[in-house]
Amino acid sequence: MTAFVTDIKYRMALSLIRDLNDNKIKTVGLYTGSIPPFASRSKGLSACYSVPDSREDPAGFIKRLIELCREYCNDAGLPVVLPVASSTLSILSKDDSQAALKGVCRMCISNESCLELANDKARLAEMARKIGVPTPEEYRVTCKEDLENLDYPLIAKPVFGEKQGLPAEKRYRLVSSPKQAIKALEDYTFENRLPVFQKWLAGSGWGYSVLAENGEIINSICHRRIREYPVSGGPSTCCVSEDGAFLLPHARKLIKALNFTGLAMIEFKTDLEGNPYLLEINPRIWGTFPLTRVAKSSIAYDWYALAAELEPKRISPKTGVRMYYLPSDARRSLSRMKKGAVISAASAIKDWLSPFSHEGIFELSDLGASWGYLTSYMKGRRG
Repeated sequence: MTAFVTDIKYRMALSLIRDLNDNKIKTVGLYTGSIPPFASRSKGLSACYSVPDSREDPAGFIKRLIELCREYCNDAGLPVVLPVASSTLSILSKDDSQAALKGVCRMCISNESCLELANDKARLAEMARKIGVPTPEEYRVTCKEDLENLDYPLIAKPVFGEKQGLPAEKRYRLVSSPKQAIKALEDYTFENRLPVFQKWLAGSGWGYSVLAENGEIINSICHRRIREYPVSGGPSTCCVSEDGAFLLPHARKLIKALNFTGLAMIEFKTDLEGNPYLLEINPRIWGTFPLTRVAKSSIAYDWYALAAELEPKRISPKTGVRMYYLPSDARRSLSRMKKGAVISAASAIKDWLSPFSHEGIFELSDLGASWGYLTSYMKGRRG
C-alpha cells in the first residue's frame, strides 16, 4: 500500500517519512510551490508532487489529491493520506472533503467539529473543567480596563492562534504589566474573540502526545521540555521522553470527551508542587514528533496502520531519551550568551556532544534530507 504524506516542508514530516520507509511502506510526499522542500531529498520517498495549497485553493487541492489517489490505487488497497499541516487537516476533516475522498483513500483523522473544539482554547478549557481536568486560573477580560488590576505575570493566548496565521513561537506571550497585556489584547483579538489570559505557572512544561481512535488512546509518548526558544515561551529546542503516568488520566478524559481520532499533543504545565494543569491541545502532528522516532515508538506506523485498517504495533517509547534541534537550540544558546547568561547558554553543549542525546533531524543514513534541512534553516525557511 501507499502512504501520502502532505506538507513535507515541515520537519516533523521527515520523521514520519523515515519511519514509514523503515516499515517498508511506499511513501509519496506532497508539497506546494515550485521548489521542492528539503524532505523531498529523503531516501524514504518513492515520489514527490507539487499540489495546490490547501489553504489558498482547497478545491484544487482536493481535486489533485483525488487524481493522485486514483493513480496509486492498486491490488494492495487504497492509499492512506497522512496530513501534516493544520490547514490541510482542517480541509480534509470537512464533510464535503470526506465525501469526495470516500472510496479513493483512507485516513485516520477527526471530524471538523471535533477539531474546532480542540483548537478553541476557551471552549476547550471550559470542557476540561467540566470533566475534572485542572486548568490554570483564568481571568475574564472584556475590555482594556479589566487588565489594570490583575495578578501579573500572566500568559496571553489567542483563541485561534493557527487560524490567525501566527507561527508557533507567537501563539502565546508572557505579559508582566497592564501595558503589555493591552498590547496582547490588541494583537490577539481575532474574529471578535478576545484572547485568553491565564495565571503563569512556574513549573515544567509537559507534552502528552497520543494516537487515538474514536476516543481511545492507542499509543502515546510523553515529553518534558528542557529548553525552548524564544526563552520566554516558544517551541521546544530540547526535550526528553518521560513516563508521564501522572498525566495519563487527564489525557484519557480529554480524548474520550472529544471522541478524538488521529494524532494530538496535549500540553500541560506543572506548578512548583508538581501539580499539572492543561494549557491546550494541538490536534495534529506536533513539533517534537521526531522524538517518537529516536525513542523507538511505533506511533508513526500505528497511525498509518489504523488508517489502513491494519493491526497497530503499539510499541511504547523508551524513556529518558533526549532530543534536540541543533539549529534552533544554537540560536537559543546564542541569545542567552548575548544577555550574559553564559552557564545557561553552555548547558546545551553537553547535549550536543552526548552520545545519549539525539539531533531530531540529522541522520547519517539520510544525508540528502539532513543537509537539506540545515541549509533550509540557515536560509530562514524553518518548517
